[in-house]
Amino acid sequence: MDIGAILVGLGLLVVVVAFVARPLFDRASTDVDVYKLNGDPVAQLSRERDAIYALIRELDSDFETGKVTEYDYRVSRERYVTDAAAILRQLDAYAGEDRQIALDAEIERRVLELRQATVAVTHRPIQAGNLFCTQCGEPADPDDRFCAQCGASLRG
Repeated sequence: MDIGAILVGLGLLVVVVAFVARPLFDRASTDVDVYKLNGDPVAQLSRERDAIYALIRELDSDFETGKVTEYDYRVSRERYVTDAAAILRQLDAYAGEDRQIALDAEIERRVLELRQATVAVTHRPIQAGNLFCTQCGEPADPDDRFCAQCGASLRG
């Protein structure tokens, strides 16, 4: 065996050992909250809620099979239910904020539509002899019998 093969083998061994040992040394960087990085607290809360539900189901199953004493079951279940209720309150708060934001956006959209419609109506040129609907104020042609906007009779 020549020296080149030994060096390649040692280099490969070093790379493999570094790759395998990396998670042991990067422990501090894995403590970063992944959910905060993606900016979706609702998704994080939903995952936590689902995890607590799974824990409650597992605890119920363990109690039914006799793996957990009644005292431990009641204490643990009470803690899990309290945690789940807190998460559900937080999810409800986010849902309330989302509904309020959606309502505000809808109101702003409708106000903008009304303003644009008002601008369009107020900027129509008024000429002598033009007819207007007595019900809604929509301009009408002299040949029209009914209002195009509301359908009211224009002939009295």
